[in-house]
Amino acid sequence: MAQTELKEFDLSVLAPNGLRRGRTTGSCATAAVKAALYLLLHGERRTQVQITLADDVHYLTVPIQDCRSLNEHTARAEVLKDGGDDPDNTHGATLFAEVRRNNEGQLRFFAGSGVGTATQPGLRVAVGEPAINPTPRNMMQQAVVEVCGNKDQGFDLIIGCINGEAIAN
Repeated sequence: MAQTELKEFDLSVLAPNGLRRGRTTGSCATAAVKAALYLLLHGERRTQVQITLADDVHYLTVPIQDCRSLNEHTARAEVLKDGGDDPDNTHGATLFAEVRRNNEGQLRFFAGSGVGTATQPGLRVAVGEPAINPTPRNMMQQAVVEVCGNKDQGFDLIIGCINGEAIAN
């Protein structure tokens, strides 16, 4: 579905339980991926990006806190998480994505600092994989397609959370 056909998800509308809505960790990481890709591929430093939500009906506009080149093959973007009234420990955390070109011709996920790796069966990802659930992974893949087109591109997505280890404890 093309971005122009999507409807904006309005975070100002309270959830059915009366709580203020916010952005999920996966949405923040997806926005960071998209912003880093715009810088890496197009030289565009975005202050906000629109990400397609998992329902494929809505998009969300997410502010970008920081975006910079690390080298000619890697860009990094950061997003400050506003979790709304959800009592999630990651509210106020800074999520980041470092996007690096690879020669594999495929999208690969890596755990950056502050993101765990599956060490035992039971998560929805394989042992040894970063603890990034399938829905956010799909959203990040969609963001890559939206920036790159349908061309097969090789990128490593390193997803992290500043002070993530402390937040998790």
